[in-house]
Amino acid sequence: MTALGIITNPTAGRNRSRIERVRAWTEASDALSREVADLDSIVAATRDLLAAGVDVLAVNGGDGTAQAVLTVLARRDGDWPDVAVLPGGTTNMSANDVNGTQRLMKSLKRLAEQAALPADQRRRVERPLLRVSAAGLDDQYGFCASVGVVLRGMRHFREFVGARGLRGELATGISVVRGLAGVARNSGGWSDTPPVTATIADSGETWTDQILVVATSLDRLMLGFTPWWGEGDGPLHLFGLARGPRGLLRQAPSMLRGRPNRGLTPERGYRSAEVTGVRLEGVDGFALDGEILPVGAERAVTVAATPPIRLLAL
Repeated sequence: MTALGIITNPTAGRNRSRIERVRAWTEASDALSREVADLDSIVAATRDLLAAGVDVLAVNGGDGTAQAVLTVLARRDGDWPDVAVLPGGTTNMSANDVNGTQRLMKSLKRLAEQAALPADQRRRVERPLLRVSAAGLDDQYGFCASVGVVLRGMRHFREFVGARGLRGELATGISVVRGLAGVARNSGGWSDTPPVTATIADSGETWTDQILVVATSLDRLMLGFTPWWGEGDGPLHLFGLARGPRGLLRQAPSMLRGRPNRGLTPERGYRSAEVTGVRLEGVDGFALDGEILPVGAERAVTVAATPPIRLLAL
């Protein structure tokens, strides 16, 4: 059996300036390598490496590349190979959560060390995936789903921040700060974000007039943000921000670090819970691990946790 297969997206954030080093490492490691450029090539590469019998499948790209590979794996029957997520993209939320923040080439070195070990000696962590469903859309799988103003933030990053060559979590944070300022001022394109209704699967509790909802199985988001502090024992963190939250700029540091205080209450526009799933209504699209997927506003989006999958810890 071939031990290691690696899927690389050369256009992903960190890979752009390191692609020749990545190619040299891949050749020296004797890994089966596939370079990808779009969704069709990612699907084809994943299926090709699975057919070749790899027992370690590494994804070297952004969060969107990893999401596409995980969706292929989750839709098929049979055992999974060990999956490694490498920080080859711009924000690398998934890789940084699983492996800690580290350089791409160091991650590749640790990948080779893990792949060389017998399967029962490799280090792994477990995370459930999110299964995101909507009428007319094939189920999608990933680690972080969000709706509302986050879509505006992603578009702002791509048009005004990423387009200027800025990369990494700090660059993405610029768009986050811009979005929070817009929501606090109730101004600009952020103020007319259509409201979303979120219904929690566990309790039936309904959150109305939400302009931001995030559901994730990751322990940390970009820049180490952990905006959850609510009750429940589900495997997914759920965070909601209502229209016109009171004292947003003052509360932002506590909110983004998940440090509850008397200002972070539903009455003031802040919600958090630990859930098994959520139904979202009134959305015109959602973000899943860095990819924006459109849906009609009349179609509800359902997010549910899958059983945990195992990922190599690099």
